[in-house]
Amino acid sequence: MALLVPYTDKLAVYGTSPAYTHYLYVMGHAGWLHYAVNVWTLLALHNLFRWYRMATAYALAVIIGYVMLPDLPMVGASVITCFFIGFATPYFWRKSRLSVFMTIALLAMTCILPGFAGVQHVVMYVAGFAFSWTEGAVHSLRRYIRE
Repeated sequence: MALLVPYTDKLAVYGTSPAYTHYLYVMGHAGWLHYAVNVWTLLALHNLFRWYRMATAYALAVIIGYVMLPDLPMVGASVITCFFIGFATPYFWRKSRLSVFMTIALLAMTCILPGFAGVQHVVMYVAGFAFSWTEGAVHSLRRYIRE
């Protein structure tokens, strides 16, 4: 992903941008600091990665790029990190409810601060939470069927 950061202008997603930008923009945008924070968060959550979770997060990020296009370029790896933060929320809730409230407060701040895709972050957070719940329900159903 780091190799694509210098090409953020060519990868930007706008309402009239070429289709390839919707698929590549997730990989690098907004400069090195933004990239570093996303990488740090993804590394912290790396134990959650499974191929189907990554594919779901990526596909949802691309869909958001098509559906929720503002005037500024948006939808990058931060929405994928929000998906995994939402996915981990049930665990966070059991371990430290304060961390869940802090996370929600940070997501709310991205909705009012300029330059953030706040609504998209919240949508992906909720999608990750819903995916976590659904995956847990599927695993419970499988265990029940086996018994």
